[in-house]
Amino acid sequence: MIRPCVSTRYLLMATCAAAAILCGPLRGSAQTTTAPAAMAPVAPQDVPAASPAGSYWDLLDINNSYVLESKGTVRNDNSPAQLSWMHSQGTVNFQPTSRDSEDASYSLDYINLGTTSPLLPRQLSAESLRLDLGLAKIGKWNVGFSIGAGYAGSTPFNDAHAIYGIASLFTYTRLNQHDTLAFYLGYNGNSQFMPDVPLPGFAFQHRGKILSYTIGLPETSLKWTFLPRTTLSLKYEVPFDGRAELAYQIIKPISLFTDFETRTGAFRVDSYPTSDRLFISYDSLAAGVEFSLLRHLKGNISGGYVFNQEFAQGFDARDARSFASITNQPFVSFGMAVNF
Repeated sequence: MIRPCVSTRYLLMATCAAAAILCGPLRGSAQTTTAPAAMAPVAPQDVPAASPAGSYWDLLDINNSYVLESKGTVRNDNSPAQLSWMHSQGTVNFQPTSRDSEDASYSLDYINLGTTSPLLPRQLSAESLRLDLGLAKIGKWNVGFSIGAGYAGSTPFNDAHAIYGIASLFTYTRLNQHDTLAFYLGYNGNSQFMPDVPLPGFAFQHRGKILSYTIGLPETSLKWTFLPRTTLSLKYEVPFDGRAELAYQIIKPISLFTDFETRTGAFRVDSYPTSDRLFISYDSLAAGVEFSLLRHLKGNISGGYVFNQEFAQGFDARDARSFASITNQPFVSFGMAVNF
C-alpha cells in the first residue's frame, strides 16, 4: 500500500523460500518488502553496473514510510478501528566497490490498530537484523550465508515466543553479463509457510535495459519498460503475496504510478497458544507520485483504497482460521529514502 522509494540500490535477487514478508496494509520502502517486513535470508543481490567512482552498491540505504487509514470498524463487533503503520529499513554495504556485496540490514515496524475490540490486539510490531557474508569461491560458484534474528509480536520485546531466527546458505554463478543462477537453503522462524523447517529455493535472473525478470521459488518477478518512460512491474511471492505496478516518468525527477497489492503477514500474540500466530492480510489499490528532492533523497506520496482486511489464527498459512475483519477504507501514505 505504501510505494517503495526507489533508490539506486537494486532489488534483492531472490528471497529464500522460508522468508515470509510480514505485512500490514502498506508497502515498505526499498521494494521487496511491504511493511512490516522482516529481513529475510536472501540469495545474492542483482549486481548493477559500477558507478563512475567504481562503486556497485550504495554504502548506506535507509527507507522510511507511514500509512494512515480513515476511521472504520471491526465488522464482527462494530468496534471502531483506525489502522496506521510506520516502517523503517536500511542496509549498510561493507564493500560497495565489490560486485559481491556483503552487508548488514535492519527492519523496524509498528502497527497501531486503533481499536478497543477484544478480538484484536492494540498493536503489532516487528524488528529484525540480518548479516549477509561470503564464504568462498569454488570455481565459477560463489558461496555465502545469511544469519540474523527477529521479533514479531503484539507486545514489543515482551514475549520470548515472538523471537525467531533467520539463516540461509546460498551459492550462485553469473552465467554471462546479464544472467545469474542461484540455489539456496533458507530458514525463517516467522515464515507464513512452514516456519519450523529450512526450505530450498532457486532463482534464474536476467537483467536487461528493457526487460528484467526472475524465475524461481519463492519469488518470481518481472520489470518491463515496454514504452519510453513507462514501466510495468510484476511480482509474486509464495504463498500468497503479489504486486503489480505501472509507472510513468513525467520528467527525470518525477514519476506517476498506480499499483495493486495483496499481502499476508504473521505475528505472535501473547494470549495465543505457543503454536499459533495472528495472520493479517489485505488487498489494496493505490496511485501517487514519486519525486527526487536531492541527489540522495527521494520521496513519494500516494492515496488509495484498502479492502479484504482479514485476521486469522493458526500455525501457518495452511491452517489459519479467519476470525475477524475490518471495513474497507481509503488511506494516504508517505515515504522517503536516503542513499549514498
